[in-house]
Amino acid sequence: MKSRNEISTEDVLLPTQTWHAEAHTRVAALAALFHSRGVRKGDRVAIRARNYRS
Repeated sequence: MKSRNEISTEDVLLPTQTWHAEAHTRVAALAALFHSRGVRKGDRVAIRARNYRS
């Protein structure tokens, strides 16, 4: 069982090729997840993501 602060990102990870609208939808889902876990405006979060070109 995950602790309250652990977030499963399986449903919001972006594939290597993503359209802007699809990325926006997934980012909105991640924002909603953070909000549901108590993250509010002004809180700091870290996001680890790849930064590469295919």
